[in-house]
Amino acid sequence: MDYRDLTEEEIVRLEDNGCYAEDWTNVYVGEDFQPTYIKNVKFFGEVYLGVFERNIEVEEDFFRHSGIYDAVLRNVTIGDNCLIENVGNYISGYTIGEESYISNIGTLSVTS
Repeated sequence: MDYRDLTEEEIVRLEDNGCYAEDWTNVYVGEDFQPTYIKNVKFFGEVYLGVFERNIEVEEDFFRHSGIYDAVLRNVTIGDNCLIENVGNYISGYTIGEESYISNIGTLSVTS
């Protein structure tokens, strides 16, 4: 996937959605990225975000819109149309594949 820098408008919208970045120039997004479904997220290190444009099936016959809500991300890549929510501590060092569902966890971390 090709990534690009956030636009000034996207940064303002993310901040309006309660988001924070240690350095916004280290947050990269997919070409068709929209910040609508990213809320209350803190970004540290290099973070790569896909697009969040579809519903995903989180349980049989139960669909929810993809996005990231209430999470801290550090040095991660998030694939297209994932749903990540209610991360108590942080996610660090992971590449998370498209359409993944992660909810109600404490810490998800990888080190060398």
